[in-house]
Amino acid sequence: MLAIITPKSLKQKPGCLMTSEATAIYTAITDQVGQAGEQEVEDYLASLVEQAIVYAEMRANWALASNDDRVKNDAYRTHVHDSVIYYVTIISRSLEQAGIKTTWFQQLVPSGNTNVDRKRIGDFACYICYLYAVSAR
Repeated sequence: MLAIITPKSLKQKPGCLMTSEATAIYTAITDQVGQAGEQEVEDYLASLVEQAIVYAEMRANWALASNDDRVKNDAYRTHVHDSVIYYVTIISRSLEQAGIKTTWFQQLVPSGNTNVDRKRIGDFACYICYLYAVSAR
């Protein structure tokens, strides 16, 4: 049976990225990428969006998948998740190199370690997917 998830139940999950946090982080990223005005950073953001959408679909289906399906898809899901982490990190580094402070990165990765905060970054990917899904109506 499918469990009903609510914002209240999400708040009880340790480290869960809430919508308000994700909104602030995504707004900061898009503003700073525009401020940097560098095509390479814009391309990184486009790649982040693409990978986030792929990852979010996989993550949502994970809740419904059988154990056999999870085993079959785990390596690819991990690869896509790693890709999302890569693009978040490279965007932050590129902006820092351009002299732009990326305090949003500390909000997204509070431990300072992307391996520790993998789930939060995955939450962020799902938020990005949400934005693009709703905008496609």
